[in-house]
Amino acid sequence: VSDSMFEADQITLTASEFYLPQISLNASRMVLTDTTNIDSRTQAGPDKKSFEGTLYDVDMKLGSVTIFRWPKLQTDFIRPDVPIRRLQVGSDSQYGTTVQTQWHLARLLGWKEPKGMDSNLAVDYYSDRGVGVGVESEYQFDKSYGQLIGYVMSDRGTDDLGRISSRKNVDSGEDIRGRFTLRHRMYLPYDWQLTVETGYLSDENFLEWMYQDEFNTGKAQETLVHLKRIRDNWGFSFLNKVRINDFETMTEELPTAEFHWAGESFWDDQLTFYSDTQASRMRYRRGDNKVGTEPGEFYTFFSSRNEVDMPMRVYNAKVVPYVAGTYSYEDQLGYRTELDNTLVGTRDREDQASLGEVGVRASTQFWKADPFVQSRFWDINGLRHIVTPHVEAASFEASDEVYNMRDMVNYGLSQRWQTRRGPQEKLHTVDWIRWDVDTTLVSQNADPMVGPWDLAWTNPSIPMAVRRSVGEYGIMRDSVSSDFEWRLSDTTTILSDLMYDIRSGYIQQLNIGVSRYVFPDLSYYVGSRYLRNIVVDVSAADNGGKPIHE
Repeated sequence: VSDSMFEADQITLTASEFYLPQISLNASRMVLTDTTNIDSRTQAGPDKKSFEGTLYDVDMKLGSVTIFRWPKLQTDFIRPDVPIRRLQVGSDSQYGTTVQTQWHLARLLGWKEPKGMDSNLAVDYYSDRGVGVGVESEYQFDKSYGQLIGYVMSDRGTDDLGRISSRKNVDSGEDIRGRFTLRHRMYLPYDWQLTVETGYLSDENFLEWMYQDEFNTGKAQETLVHLKRIRDNWGFSFLNKVRINDFETMTEELPTAEFHWAGESFWDDQLTFYSDTQASRMRYRRGDNKVGTEPGEFYTFFSSRNEVDMPMRVYNAKVVPYVAGTYSYEDQLGYRTELDNTLVGTRDREDQASLGEVGVRASTQFWKADPFVQSRFWDINGLRHIVTPHVEAASFEASDEVYNMRDMVNYGLSQRWQTRRGPQEKLHTVDWIRWDVDTTLVSQNADPMVGPWDLAWTNPSIPMAVRRSVGEYGIMRDSVSSDFEWRLSDTTTILSDLMYDIRSGYIQQLNIGVSRYVFPDLSYYVGSRYLRNIVVDVSAADNGGKPIHE
């Protein structure tokens, strides 16, 4: 038709080299447009060209058998031109015979898909459950990116969610089940960033049953609007989060405002200021058919922690004395948990609480290098040993026992053995061996509870919104921890960590294993984990007079 347009009638489009194509598209008419811009046509090779094609009255054939018909398809001639993306046939004890398909949505609609967008249509059949249809789209443009997932299906079966009887043959109570998830992030002028999310589920078990990997490791299904601005060393944000799934237990935030200011120097750079502030209007909402006594009214939460550091150098050591103060307010349940994890009475709770903190952090570093250490076996080209001792001590004074913290001393040694690896023209420094050892001593050791989690998995910096009713926070017992990494090569590393309880004299946790990377996209870890046995001592009185088990 022209230099940039070609038309054809009664065409067969295939990538097969056989006289009778194995898979082909047959169309009554095709319009092909060369979309390569004029400048690049004269300078770039064929691999730089781009095309758009529209096919009308399309038959998709397997050999000579027509397996799919569609009035109009769009293609760019880059990826396979058939509209189907994936076809999977199988059999399952829960689903029966399954036929799962994915289709290029834009091609089916005859649309030109924008650059940076990939959309699919799912059409599935399950003989023991029903049929399902859904759309999944991901996009990434210059100023935004996101994801949209929608899926709906008929269902006439039950869910098996686990090995225990209460999670077998679970009836969802819904004949039509599905989900709708939208996540969108946009970068706005003046360093603003907007995030919008919504996550609707038809019932409590649909995500776990139908999308198990996402349920186990994916982001939670939330409905929120988050606006934030980060510039230099400060950040400001607004968050509105609501519940749209009645079965879900969550805390709504309407709204939450936060301000963070990090490392602001003043007084001729002799002092450094840090500040973290949160103000929220919240409501705790328990899911339908869930038992609980927490009130469901709105309440106010406020917390602000401000710290002033005075960094200095003493000989070869960096020393940072600091003072900090925290004020918090919560007008619903208040603060009511003491250090031993006992709840005080309603009359003894505190709505307002303040915490003073004074401490010091110090560290130094020394090293020795020997460029003549060489080993082809260990892939060593020179060796440098870096030793970094450090110590931190903090003391706290609270306005009430329900807001107290344990005084703490932490000291440790961080060591690095470094060498150079790679070809001579691209030698680079790597940590051949890394070994960190830390000892933590606290003013009031907690009684041993139900296992090593009280040492290994507690967060040393629990937000005040959680501290209100939880006593398990921070390091609660005198302990020694060790973290070891030995990089045998660029692809093989030995890893190990240990947690030792000084008070009991027992190793609570020990892990050791090998991590292996196989080019280009496979990695695996093989290891062994030891956790000290958990012993729960339940008295007969606490057990209703029945026999006890330890």
